[in-house]
Amino acid sequence: MKNYRFLFILFCFLFSGCHFLEKPVLVKAFSKKKIAKKAKAQEKQAWAQIQNLKAQSPAEYIKTIDRFIEENKDKEIVLPAYMLKAKILLKDKKAGRACLIYHKVVKLPFYYTNKWKAYRESAKCYFKAGKIKQAVEVLENLIRDPKEAVANKEKAVQLQWSFLKNQKALTAFKLMSLSHLFALSSQLKNKKFWFNTAKNLIDGLAVSDLVIYANQAHFFGELEPYLLYRAGQYFLKIKKFKKAEKYFKKSLSTSLAPHLKKEVKQTLSLMKKISQVNPYLIGAIVPLSGRRQALGEKILRGLYIGLSMDQDSPWQIFVLDSQNHPEVVRTHINDLFYKHHVMGLIGGLTGETAEVMAQKAEEFAIPTVILSQKRNITKNRPFVFQNAITAQQLLTPLIKEIWKGLKIKKTAILYPDDSYGRDYSFLFSELFTKRGGKISAKEMYKPGEVDFKSSIKKLLHLNIKKREKEFEKLKAELLQKKAFSARSLKLTPENILPAQKDFSAVFIPDSLSSLEKVKDHFKYYGVTDIYFLGTNLWSSANIKRKDFSVLFVNLPEKNNKLVKKSDFYKKFMQSYGYLPGHFEQRAYNTALFFKQALEKNIKTRFALQKELKNITNFQGAYYPLSVSKDQVFQYPVEVYKPIVKKAH
Repeated sequence: MKNYRFLFILFCFLFSGCHFLEKPVLVKAFSKKKIAKKAKAQEKQAWAQIQNLKAQSPAEYIKTIDRFIEENKDKEIVLPAYMLKAKILLKDKKAGRACLIYHKVVKLPFYYTNKWKAYRESAKCYFKAGKIKQAVEVLENLIRDPKEAVANKEKAVQLQWSFLKNQKALTAFKLMSLSHLFALSSQLKNKKFWFNTAKNLIDGLAVSDLVIYANQAHFFGELEPYLLYRAGQYFLKIKKFKKAEKYFKKSLSTSLAPHLKKEVKQTLSLMKKISQVNPYLIGAIVPLSGRRQALGEKILRGLYIGLSMDQDSPWQIFVLDSQNHPEVVRTHINDLFYKHHVMGLIGGLTGETAEVMAQKAEEFAIPTVILSQKRNITKNRPFVFQNAITAQQLLTPLIKEIWKGLKIKKTAILYPDDSYGRDYSFLFSELFTKRGGKISAKEMYKPGEVDFKSSIKKLLHLNIKKREKEFEKLKAELLQKKAFSARSLKLTPENILPAQKDFSAVFIPDSLSSLEKVKDHFKYYGVTDIYFLGTNLWSSANIKRKDFSVLFVNLPEKNNKLVKKSDFYKKFMQSYGYLPGHFEQRAYNTALFFKQALEKNIKTRFALQKELKNITNFQGAYYPLSVSKDQVFQYPVEVYKPIVKKAH
């Protein structure tokens, strides 16, 4: 009985003690969750009731929503409330107030699954108000939100680009938007399209903008590699190798396209080799075989005298045969650069070889003197100089003379269908018409032509098709007079029709032998009152005593006493035993041009290029020479007028 009493007392004690212990935490948390859930249900119920109040007037409806927002201002439920309010305002044609609500919603701290609609409408409001930047920034916040669904981000960036694509400014935003479009595109063809669009935009940037965006490249996501690459390309082009190296190396640390990565590595390797140079070695690439071999040999003789190779000269010339072939020249320059590390280059006698030399000179940053007359060969090429009497130098004083001195306003052009004839005829026409003159007729013939009848008949309008009635009338008159019979005289258009010319001079960019034949043909057709215009292909020594009017441009006639006193003449005669001509003289001047700079103990190609640019005047073989700002040697040309007579 005692045992039962003891158990009963213990049970009572334990039961009553429970009231003095704290409730378990689990129970407390469960209660809070239940309360929160109940509150949420009440919010939803209240919100559902508000949504069903569509029968109210817009003003009353908005007041109800405002009360709901005020009661729940710290809760997520206000987001759909604001959205409904904006919708009602838009329907009530109060777009301004609706926009203010959309702008407010996107700034609220709550996350809301349909918040994309607020961002979209807010951006559209800014865009309609002409606030493009704000419209783009609103969408940018959504695009960069890690919680936002990818589908909504895609919609946002498409809308963002629609705002930007037709804008002339806002380039930084465009790059940012294109980067998003590229990153968010799931299909390869779309990625390619957006990258090419961005590439075109970057390629068209002004230099200052390109450098700015390249320095901030990490802000432009997927476009960072290409921005860095293009900045490297720009600095490489202007030969600022340290800056180029900086951007190229940065681009290699990004996800640069494999083919561009390969190119950058090759470029960095090339830049390293550019610093390797033999400061005493000049490369000469001239024709030493084929029909121009004699010219190549003349050039070398002039170079040897100019660099004092007959004495104890510190400089050397590495000579290679151009073979008059561009690809041969390209291979030679690669060898001279990679294997022999030449300080400078001389050559490019023909237009084709000159172009290759100029391209490689810029690629390797080698100071180069081109001997060809090719137009614009030095344009945008700081390492290329030109020692030639260019077409511009020859034709400018000739046109000035016929325009001002002879008062000729109309000319014809008769030219061979080769590179020389085409270039000179084109430039003559351009310069003459620029002054206000007129090219009355222009005819072409095959190079090496000996019979110019067909071309000259066209110039003189001796064409039966156009003058058939006139021809038949004259023919009938002659037969009627019986002064001539059809058998004793061929009654052809060129024999009967009088020549018609509406020009006072004819320009012929060809040899002296072609001039002689052309002159005979004009005389045959009864045309003697005409001037013949030419280039330095004509020799004053051979043309001076002729009995027709000829004007052409050449170097000044050399005074024999002056020539014989020159160091060039004495050294050349002593070495080779004959009077040096134009090619020997130009080569000698080229060697002096290099020598004047090299004598300053220059050790790098960049220093040499800088020094050569500073040479504006120097003493040539026979007279002082100037070098223009576009790096072309300027020779003192003169117009030769063997017989002067009035223009007709």
